[in-house]
Amino acid sequence: MTNKLIVPVAAMVTGGVAYALMHWIVGLDLHAGGREVTPAPVLITAALAGLAGWVLLAVLARFTARALRVWTVIAVVVLAVSLLGAAGGDGVGSVLGLVSLHLTVGVTIIAGMRGRPDRRNT
Repeated sequence: MTNKLIVPVAAMVTGGVAYALMHWIVGLDLHAGGREVTPAPVLITAALAGLAGWVLLAVLARFTARALRVWTVIAVVVLAVSLLGAAGGDGVGSVLGLVSLHLTVGVTIIAGMRGRPDRRNT
């Protein structure tokens, strides 16, 4: 389980790279709720989401034999709900950019936490 602690870092890296590509390479300014989205909230949110996922998986592993399966369902639902928030971007470009960030970070966390199949948690 401790190897999964790298997942929040990976989520920060993928979120940061996605933000950099959109903002500094493509020139897309992301705005949500009338405020500009900057790199700091992207990185902090990615790290917190990864840590929350890790903690939830650790707790589930203590109480259920199918922790990974249960965790994956919960993670996919949380990612889907987060896309509703991303849809609140100001303008089509911001919405698409925010949805891309959410998907990038979410898929990184889900794939990272799932890792190699572990027969004890499937």
